[in-house]
Amino acid sequence: MPLRQQLLLGCATVVLALASVGSNAAPLPKWMERLNLNPQQTQQMQAVERKYSETVRQQQAALNTAEETLEKLMVAGAPTAQLQQQFDQVMRLRETLHRTRFAAAVEVQQILTPAQRQQLSAMNRQRLENLRNSLRQGTMMP
Repeated sequence: MPLRQQLLLGCATVVLALASVGSNAAPLPKWMERLNLNPQQTQQMQAVERKYSETVRQQQAALNTAEETLEKLMVAGAPTAQLQQQFDQVMRLRETLHRTRFAAAVEVQQILTPAQRQQLSAMNRQRLENLRNSLRQGTMMP
């Protein structure tokens, strides 16, 4: 798998999972449990979650709204210039969200040991393969 794909998949895994970490009382996501994080790493992961979760939620909401607006404009037959302007907005919001997710993933990578990073990479590859297989078999909705 190309490095870019691995990084993007890793970013998605990290950010989505971190959103569920929340507080010390919350159970760790399964992927974090499999990495056998020590208490200091767990605290550092929670700090990353606190730093990025609200920003990611807001950016995702803005992107969803912009995509819905673009779809409505297309259905309504809006002028090409208006469609292009909305499309450009969607693309800017996507880039901003990807950059935020990447920043969070980089911070997580710095918390993990080399062995844990390798393990996370293998888990991400397996997750991607499972997703592809599900899509091929038609067991997931697009």
